[in-house]
Amino acid sequence: MPTGKTPNLSKSELQRGVALSIENAKRLLNSAESLIQVNLSHAFFLYNLAVEEYGKALWLKDFEKKAKPSKRYDVNKVFKDHETKLEMARKWIPPSCKNIMRGVKLSINSIDVPKELWYDVKTDENGFKRAKKVVSIPGGATGKFFYVSEDYALDLDARLEALYVDCFYIGSDHVVQWSNEIIPALDGFQQAIKDLRSHLSAADSS
Repeated sequence: MPTGKTPNLSKSELQRGVALSIENAKRLLNSAESLIQVNLSHAFFLYNLAVEEYGKALWLKDFEKKAKPSKRYDVNKVFKDHETKLEMARKWIPPSCKNIMRGVKLSINSIDVPKELWYDVKTDENGFKRAKKVVSIPGGATGKFFYVSEDYALDLDARLEALYVDCFYIGSDHVVQWSNEIIPALDGFQQAIKDLRSHLSAADSS
């Protein structure tokens, strides 16, 4: 991957960047869809990247609309600021593409009593990773357990949760727990891919 500062771009180069970003977002969606039956959390990771690529296209489009043919423009931040690209995309994509419920996937051999599972890891003011959300698992649950939470995150934290094994503290007594697989609810996720693909096609033709 190239490093350093992004070249300043002309109006025509900005237009090309918009088209390429949308094209790449579509490819990422296709890859995400192909992974759904293989690894749902990795499919969500690619979907998250597709949303960011659309945000990049929107940001470059803003530059292109104001650009003069004789000038070149510094767009370095467009390629570095992931959160802003995601935020821009969230403003324009349909609600179904961002309100994706996520849950916790567990393989349980035996639980005789109800258990609480903490997740949604954040770093506190002292630099410690702590879990802020909790789901309840009923006593006697066995096999694969999927709890759908009211969690609609579509940001960098959600992206990383889809890939990495992590550990964190529960509460203030420094009890350590390892993270569990965070995955999107299947029906809503499949609909999100379909709707985002339609949205990108409309944006590509405008």
